[in-house]
Amino acid sequence: MDEKTFCIDAADVLEKINKRTKAIIGVHLFVHPFDVKVMQEICDDSNLLLVEMVEFLAEKIVFECLKVNKPLNEIKICVKGG
Repeated sequence: MDEKTFCIDAADVLEKINKRTKAIIGVHLFVHPFDVKVMQEICDDSNLLLVEMVEFLAEKIVFECLKVNKPLNEIKICVKGG
């Protein structure tokens, strides 16, 4: 985890990937995006799925969006919470 942004850190991810790893979940937290390009390269090299989540606050409502990067397909889901 990047201590300034609280987002996923590429070096930390590389250390933690093992034979049981199936996907990497990165969260764009408020105004701090994680480095999608680097994470996608790691996923491509390791044959893993990249899941992107976006969480932001708008007028005291939390929105969470999920994007799953799959070959030839892209799945997007957004939900509004209290």
